[in-house]
Amino acid sequence: MYKVSIVIPVYNVAPYIIRCLTSVACQSFKEKLECILVDDCGQDNSIALVVDFIQHYSGKIHFEIVHRESNGGLSAARNTGIANAHGDYLFFLDSDDELPKDAIEQLYSFIRKYHDVDMVQGSFTQIPLIEKGLTFGVNDFPELIEGNSVIMQYLLNPLPSTCTNRLIKRDLIIKHNLYFTENLLHEDELYTYMLSKYLHKIAVTAAQTYIYYTHREGSITTVPDKTKSYCSILKIASICLKNMEKENVKIEAAYIDLLLSTWRYFNNWPLIKQKSLVRKQQRSTIKTALTTKLYPLVLKHDAMQLLLPIKLLTNGLYIKIHFAINLMLKGCFFKYLFSKKKSQLDK
Repeated sequence: MYKVSIVIPVYNVAPYIIRCLTSVACQSFKEKLECILVDDCGQDNSIALVVDFIQHYSGKIHFEIVHRESNGGLSAARNTGIANAHGDYLFFLDSDDELPKDAIEQLYSFIRKYHDVDMVQGSFTQIPLIEKGLTFGVNDFPELIEGNSVIMQYLLNPLPSTCTNRLIKRDLIIKHNLYFTENLLHEDELYTYMLSKYLHKIAVTAAQTYIYYTHREGSITTVPDKTKSYCSILKIASICLKNMEKENVKIEAAYIDLLLSTWRYFNNWPLIKQKSLVRKQQRSTIKTALTTKLYPLVLKHDAMQLLLPIKLLTNGLYIKIHFAINLMLKGCFFKYLFSKKKSQLDK
């Protein structure tokens, strides 16, 4: 049995894949390690490069290529990797990123230290290809976090929502059917939300265990039309709304609010080429919010802001409606109107 399975989807990454594979081959981890490479049917010679790399590799890591019949996207490729992995823990690595030499060893040392944790989260270095590298550290986080509600608070806000750079217990994934939702962009935000519901003990390390490269040509951040990005974020919000639970409704509503209100694409409305599709999804998300059974509790916790970024109504009208509803909830709407009218008369 392998201790860790590294899952790498491969699709049109010929300029980066050898760098990625070399970082895996150089891991200092002494225990049994496998690397599952999922061929997602790209058009370049990425898989040919992978085959050549494996043929010339003579180390102890077990490399295996799994071929899909057709291109399914990142989520489908990761699901194929999950289905073919054998390790106690899974680690998702994107094929245009790389690992520091001691990444897996650093992460797995916390499994040895705290025994039977559901997940280990690492820190990362972010490198824009034309800018100075940035880092994300977790120095202020406790090494061990226990209790589902506490974990959700950390995982759904300050910790990064990316599904890479984590050791996740494979049995937990299989038991709770935690597969990635296919045909969706920004799938990590949804996966992190669903995963957080089943975590009861996690470890966090300040060690830099991942090197994340941004602004690759053809990646989500460089695609000029943001229509699918917008629609995906709204669909994710709808799914989260449908899966909210009473015990953690405040935390979950705050995550949905954060997801919608801070996502940078919502500041790029001119980049939406198919605005009618986005408006249709906006209406669907609003309907989901208004019909969810826990919506009264969402309102109670002042998470009405979760709909604020949905610019279905123009000229600030929606913001005014949101402001008025909040005042009504606080029982001071008419007091506000009276004071505003009085100030106008005084003028």
